[in-house]
Amino acid sequence: MKECVIVNASTATHDRLPPPWRGQRLAVIGFAALVVLCALWTVYGRDELLSIIATCRAEGAACSPTRLAELTFGSDGRLRLLGTVSIALPALAGAFWGAPLISRVLETGHGQLPASPRGRVHWYLTRFALAAAGTTVAAALLALLVVWWWQPAANKAHGLPWYDPAILHATGPAAVAAALFGLAAGTAAGLLLRRTLPAMITTVACVLVVRWTLHASHRVVFSPSVFTAEGTTAPPMPEGAWWSGWGFLTRTGGQAPASACAPEADMAECMSRHGFTGTFVRAYPPGDFWIFQWFDTAILLFLAVAATALVAWRLHRRVPSAPTPARTVPRPAVTTWLVPLAPAAVALGVSLWGVARRGSVWRDEAATWQAAHRSVPEIWHMLGEVDLVHGLYYFLMHGLFEAFGDSLLTLRLPSVLAMTVTVVLTALIGARLAGPTAGICAGIVLALIPTVQMYAQEGRPYALVTAGVAAAAWLLVTALDRPDRRILWAAYATTVWITALLNWFSLFTLGAHALTLILIRADRTVYRRWATAAAVAAAATLPLILASRAQSGQVSWIRPLGWSTLIAPAALLLIAAACARIPHRGSSPLTPARLGLPLLAIPQVALLLISTVKPLYLERYILYTHIGLALLLGVAGAAVVRAAATRRFAQPWLLIPMAACAAVTLLAPIENWQRSPQSRVDDVVPIAKEVAYYARPGDAVLFLPAARRDTALVTPWAFASLDDIAMDRTPAESGTLKGLELPPDKIRAAMLERRRIVLVTDAYVVARPPATARERTKQQVLDRYFHKSCETQINGRRVTVYDQT
Repeated sequence: MKECVIVNASTATHDRLPPPWRGQRLAVIGFAALVVLCALWTVYGRDELLSIIATCRAEGAACSPTRLAELTFGSDGRLRLLGTVSIALPALAGAFWGAPLISRVLETGHGQLPASPRGRVHWYLTRFALAAAGTTVAAALLALLVVWWWQPAANKAHGLPWYDPAILHATGPAAVAAALFGLAAGTAAGLLLRRTLPAMITTVACVLVVRWTLHASHRVVFSPSVFTAEGTTAPPMPEGAWWSGWGFLTRTGGQAPASACAPEADMAECMSRHGFTGTFVRAYPPGDFWIFQWFDTAILLFLAVAATALVAWRLHRRVPSAPTPARTVPRPAVTTWLVPLAPAAVALGVSLWGVARRGSVWRDEAATWQAAHRSVPEIWHMLGEVDLVHGLYYFLMHGLFEAFGDSLLTLRLPSVLAMTVTVVLTALIGARLAGPTAGICAGIVLALIPTVQMYAQEGRPYALVTAGVAAAAWLLVTALDRPDRRILWAAYATTVWITALLNWFSLFTLGAHALTLILIRADRTVYRRWATAAAVAAAATLPLILASRAQSGQVSWIRPLGWSTLIAPAALLLIAAACARIPHRGSSPLTPARLGLPLLAIPQVALLLISTVKPLYLERYILYTHIGLALLLGVAGAAVVRAAATRRFAQPWLLIPMAACAAVTLLAPIENWQRSPQSRVDDVVPIAKEVAYYARPGDAVLFLPAARRDTALVTPWAFASLDDIAMDRTPAESGTLKGLELPPDKIRAAMLERRRIVLVTDAYVVARPPATARERTKQQVLDRYFHKSCETQINGRRVTVYDQT
């Protein structure tokens, strides 16, 4: 049997080839647009970086290396994003330029394939040469843009070291070689698989595997030099070497991360000032950069040449046949699996992305951190004084810290997993009410909402509350289909109750569910059983509500409602109301609009009305209302996919991942900012590094107000050499979050006995006048008997060093 070959009559006779740029214009335009956008982004980002560096250096000693690093962190994140684009270019070139080069001709017949072996090889090489030239230019320009942006802060404390993947793999000849390899791998996959979509997926996977293998080999083949110093002698490091700060600086009383001394600082002077007895430092000599580069370049070019030769050999030896029809897979089987898995993958990916936030811990997370480190009796004692509403969450985190150790991942992973569960349940609800496509869209939309991403990375209970509300909604939907199953109503009541123990504002969902039952005109049996379950859950939560009223002073800082507060809820309700009018597939009286719109509106309106009497409105208290918005937007997304199908789009489902990628790209500035320390107020970690930088053995420390003592409770290594002269009873002993301090006269006497005091307080823009006699005494003594020697403000907090006059 003869093999099928796509051949044009003129090329079969004369073997004349069409112009090589035919069929590649879209790829050329797309990559050119990508380079232009990256160039504009680089000009803006580099100018901002230079402005920050110039401003900080003009401040002199007041701008410490750690302070400068915090100020430039946003620029570092944007530079890392540009480096990520450069790293992703090989996969993009292979998937969108290399893979369709041959597979598109074989699969669709668009184009001509010569009949003679020599003509086929010539046909391939001319097109591959054009694609290789365009890819090389794009990769080289992106690499140069990364270097140009990176140069002002190259290997500095306020920049990225050369061994950072965003620099090492995004610059130099290795970046160009990787792009050529990706292109060659794409053409080889297109020829072997003969289908565009499988070839694109295979190309991306192949490029990722090869790049990751090379990255892993760096750690094995090229290990950094290790230097150790004793006493106050700086390690003998090569000139220009970058020391990573992965080790620890050891001194009497504990350990401190090596970042306490910035990489730019003189290590001998820093170690002497802090009283360090030793150090453990890994150093990367700058010459290793080119060792890595030429090692990667040689391997990637070899693989690119091998893949190109393989394609040419195959084309010369035999005529590639058209692909055989793919085996049809039943659509319901595919969509059933995709409904939970696709949204879960997106949610887990965006939640784990940047979850450490550069080691930052903000004020509320600091409360979780110190509460989880206490014993069960100490937590119970504390709940009698403060934070009763978060008691269940503190016990949960205490158990996790005991089981898995205290780390930022342990602190935030429950929220990550809870938000992933929320997304999956939302997708299942949407699929049940409006079809699989609406469910997948609803889950992905919920995962990509910036506010949801923010609290998915918080060591606080709001993500768990959202998961509980989603579980209650899913149980309600299931119970309405089978109202005679009493176990479902019991599970519903239990879920609502446990969720209310995490935050009793979640009880507003009962009002939303009541409105849903009214809209679907449920029968009396459903009303009776729902009312019983809701009453049981509310009654079981009532003791917590009454007891927590005695601690209402903890939320006295919430501001009264203003017109600006109403803008966001009003906009969300308008969007949801518009989506509620979109038709959907489903015959059940329970629709996404009848479930989602009340879930979005009732808690918002209820909390706003309560806040007119006592200010309580915070978005995180009703974070779960985004579930309702996601259900309605999922219906809108499904309608768009159906509209594309009616217009004879071959694969309309591709609109879903394309829209998700576009949303991530458009929201990238917001998402990067949310994963930076600057996104949360009162970050205790950078100010603790400043304390470690300025402190000397024997210094005293004061906290103004006393609540700023959480800095020392989360980062005790930074205060190991300091004496807390105002402390009377520790937070654990007193059952508080800030401890009990000495009377004003004893604080005054203790302060006058010291020559040097380190003050940790609020930044000027958020600082309030001293409110208690203790606070006024601290400020008066400092103003009268001491003078400032240095001061730094970072992200809502300030550290000031006072010397006695």
